[in-house]
Amino acid sequence: MLCKSVKNVYHYYYDFASIFTDQDLCILKTDCHNESGIYDISIPLGPVLNVGNKLKSIEINQDTIDLAAKKFPNLHIAKGDITRLDLSEKFDLILDYSTIDHVQPSEYKKVLESYRALSNNISIIVWLAKTDQIEEAKDGDQMYFNNLEFTQAFKAIFKHYNKALIFKKNDKELIHFTSFDNELFTKKYLSLKIKKQKDFDDDYAALKKKYISQYGFSHVCKKHFKLFLKYPGLGLSFNPIKYLFLNPDVLDANMDPYDHFINHGFKESRGFKF
Repeated sequence: MLCKSVKNVYHYYYDFASIFTDQDLCILKTDCHNESGIYDISIPLGPVLNVGNKLKSIEINQDTIDLAAKKFPNLHIAKGDITRLDLSEKFDLILDYSTIDHVQPSEYKKVLESYRALSNNISIIVWLAKTDQIEEAKDGDQMYFNNLEFTQAFKAIFKHYNKALIFKKNDKELIHFTSFDNELFTKKYLSLKIKKQKDFDDDYAALKKKYISQYGFSHVCKKHFKLFLKYPGLGLSFNPIKYLFLNPDVLDANMDPYDHFINHGFKESRGFKF
C-alpha cells in the first residue's frame, strides 16, 4: 500500500504524472475530472502533462469539460467515450486515472483492447473488489470489478505487467496497472513506487511510536481484551495502529482506536488490515 488517505492518493497521481513532463510525448488522458475542480482535494494533472508534450484529454461529461476548460483554456479537451475510441489514432502513452471503472463490467475488456491498439505504454488506475459487484455503487456510477478477473484480463492483453496497491478502503482496493515498452518509464515508475512505499513505512513507524508512547502497552492489552469479549471472532487480528492509519478521521479526532471501533467502526465495516 502506497497511500494512507484519499488526499495522499491525489498527490500520488500528481507525482506519477510528473514523471512524463517535458518528454515530447503524444499523451492521451482519459478524463479531465482533476482539472475540473469538482473535488477540492484533487490536483490538476493536465498542466504538468502538457508541458513539453502534446496532451489530449477526453471526457464524457460536458459539464466537467466546461469546468476544466474554464480553468485551463490552453488544454486540449475533447468530448469522448473510452468505449468508443478512434483506433486510427496513436499515442506514446495512455493515462487512465480511474476512468475505466466507470464503464459497464461487460465493456472493460473491450476498453483494454482499445488501449493496447492505441499505444505500447499504458497506465491504468482502477478500483477493484475481491467479489463481483456489478451493481452501481450508492455514490453513482463507480464500478468495482472483480480483482482476479481484471488482473487476468490485463495480463492477457498487455505485453508487460506491473501491479501495485495504491490505497485500500474496507474491501475495495485502488490498483495501479502499468505496461511500458519504454524502459525509462518503467525505471521512473519503479523508483516512484519504492519512494512511496518508504514514505508509507516511515509514516506507519512514526504513528506506531507515537501511539505506544501516548497510551502504553498495558493500555493496549486491556483494550484488546475488552474488544475480544465484545467481538471474540476477531481474535488478535485487530491492529489499532493500522486502524488509525486506514481511518485518518479517527486519528485527526484523537480518538482511541479501540473505543471508536467498538462504538462505531465495526458497524461501519471500517478497515483495519493492509
